[in-house]
Amino acid sequence: MDQEDYFTQEDVAVPLKEPLDLNELRNPLSEGQSFQLKEDCMAADENLTSNAFFEPNDVLKNCYIPDDEEDDDTDEDDDACPFEKMAKKMTKLVEDGGVVKKILTHGAGNVIPEGAIVSIHYNGFLEYSDEPFDSSRLRNAPIKKQLGKGQLVEGLELGLSTMKKGELSRFIITYDYAFGKLGCAPRIPPESTVMYEVELLSFIEHAGLDEYNFLTEEEKRNLKFDQLRKVYIEERQHGKQFFDANQYGKAFRHYRKAATVLEEYRLKDDEEEREQQQMLLKMYHHMALCSNKMTNPGRCINYCKKMMEIQPQNASALYFYGKSLHQQQEFDRARSYLVKAQRLEPNNRSINEQLAKLERDVKNYKVMEATMCSRMFSKPKGQTEEEKEQQNNRIIEKENKALKCSEDFTNLVKTKLVEFRDDSSLSEMPFPSVNFSMGEIECILETATDLGLDAKEVGSGQSYRIKLYKKS
Repeated sequence: MDQEDYFTQEDVAVPLKEPLDLNELRNPLSEGQSFQLKEDCMAADENLTSNAFFEPNDVLKNCYIPDDEEDDDTDEDDDACPFEKMAKKMTKLVEDGGVVKKILTHGAGNVIPEGAIVSIHYNGFLEYSDEPFDSSRLRNAPIKKQLGKGQLVEGLELGLSTMKKGELSRFIITYDYAFGKLGCAPRIPPESTVMYEVELLSFIEHAGLDEYNFLTEEEKRNLKFDQLRKVYIEERQHGKQFFDANQYGKAFRHYRKAATVLEEYRLKDDEEEREQQQMLLKMYHHMALCSNKMTNPGRCINYCKKMMEIQPQNASALYFYGKSLHQQQEFDRARSYLVKAQRLEPNNRSINEQLAKLERDVKNYKVMEATMCSRMFSKPKGQTEEEKEQQNNRIIEKENKALKCSEDFTNLVKTKLVEFRDDSSLSEMPFPSVNFSMGEIECILETATDLGLDAKEVGSGQSYRIKLYKKS
């Protein structure tokens, strides 16, 4: 048992100073073990009662509800206790019947491999008690443990080793495979048979990551590539779990560890180098993506550069590079990288949308810049408050006018774009080089998007044009 486990004092969970050894507790020759509780958790608090931890409705949702077949039990052995009756209809996992199993919901894929790191939800029940004595669901916190390290009671670990991802199973475990003769007073009485309902959320095949961390630098460099690949896969799987849970900082750290393992490896031949480079390319991509999610453009650019060192014409690297420069308001450089990405993947929606957003932001920035300059340098000395207000109103009116377009223009644009969309003989529609207002440009782009067309803005100044394309 590790330091995440707790004993109770008047049903109040209190952390131990040191972990207990469950194997020693199960030893029939053992006289038990003594333990100490953390002093800072020993102060009496009348508010810390068993009812203070969880809402009654949450407890009710996690109470044990017998199956229909248990309610209709016609077993002739009326003297048998409930767990004994249930165990007779379950599958034995050990010869003496100390651990039995019933699958409630079947999982998919392979059975958990030896030494895997598992993530589970569970409820633990004592006999004749509907409320769980322990529940990860009530805490709303799945637990993550590695099999084969003594981190779980023996019977539960045996049961987990038979499960598949997504499986929900029930296990009945006798005391000699659970908490031993002594139990864990006051919550678990001596010689208690317990029942667990366990859902296997996910697992990661443990490939010796702990062992790798204890190797010397020389030993790490001399590892075989097959061994290194297993360490890389484990770190990558950890990263994916955190990324899928939107914990991008933790995901980034695991991706970085995977990349570091590969970078520090001493390559033996060209084939190893090719595989290493492809694996690094994936990790740099994941790290750039995490950095983008965390709005860290500087770090994102760093990993985009690493991607382009391996594959210069990588559309994903160019896209994230341009997006990060956009966030840093380096508009010209951002456009350069996004245009390169668009050339590689002209139908990529994310790239096209980012380019359109960039152009809109550039125009808005120029309007704002012009407004600021006007306000800074167009105020002669001696100007009255009334004159200042009139000047500000004229500027605001001019800005609003620039952002609007007439109803006739809007209707005309919609008519022309619908005709273009429905004409199978046309694949693109360029607009003439005229001085559109910002409002008219926005009208064209928004109408095109609503009609399912792709819009591309090219050139600047007098050569500015809009081209529309049909999505392939």
